[in-house]
Amino acid sequence: MIVPISLFVFIGAHAIGQGAVIWVYISEIFPNHVRSYGQSIGTSTHWILAFIIPSSVPLLIAKIGAGSMFLFFAIMMVFQFIWVLFVMPETKGVSLEDLEKQLVPNPDIVCFGEILWDIFPNKKVIGGAPLNVALRLHSQGHLVGIISRLGDDDNGKNALEYLKRENFPIEGIQIDDSLQTGEVLVSLNDQGSATYSITQPVAWDAIEYNSVTEELVKNAKVFLFGSLACRNNKEKRVLFYF
Repeated sequence: MIVPISLFVFIGAHAIGQGAVIWVYISEIFPNHVRSYGQSIGTSTHWILAFIIPSSVPLLIAKIGAGSMFLFFAIMMVFQFIWVLFVMPETKGVSLEDLEKQLVPNPDIVCFGEILWDIFPNKKVIGGAPLNVALRLHSQGHLVGIISRLGDDDNGKNALEYLKRENFPIEGIQIDDSLQTGEVLVSLNDQGSATYSITQPVAWDAIEYNSVTEELVKNAKVFLFGSLACRNNKEKRVLFYF
């Protein structure tokens, strides 16, 4: 009689605990810029192990006996309880943004300035000196952030999608409802020499100083900015805040 009672107690406890909470936790614990990847990996890992562990039960019973097998699982659950109690952060009542601040360290290097698209006759390439520097440092494993501004347009959305694919943090990138994303129109002559026309005003001409940008810069060891970020007085004033 004790066996079915124990099984029912386990099933009930699992249903109101780990069995339900894990799916909420997976959707909350990863930073915004890698949340989709994290959820995919977490979900896949869960279902793979949910297949492997029950499938191994008959083999374990045959090898070490049912008592030893359940004792092993019980010890693992004790370890899990200790891990949850002391390591896993509480997410109840905490916004995703605040949770990310707890889990992701501030960048050591912050770049300030333009994110734009270089528009060639036959293609467009994402660029801007501050972004190029930030992406290169990011690829070398440095903790890097960028403070910039994009328009609420296709170029802005494409830029954000590109950065997400690169797993680059986008918390310092603002969205402008009225100004377009920066563009540089590139013309090539017969010899292949380029002429550049930098459009203005654009979104990165209106970068704002706020609590997010302040938090990014607060603990940074290096602060980099491009010369284009100083082309109007408003941006100069914002830059001097840092």
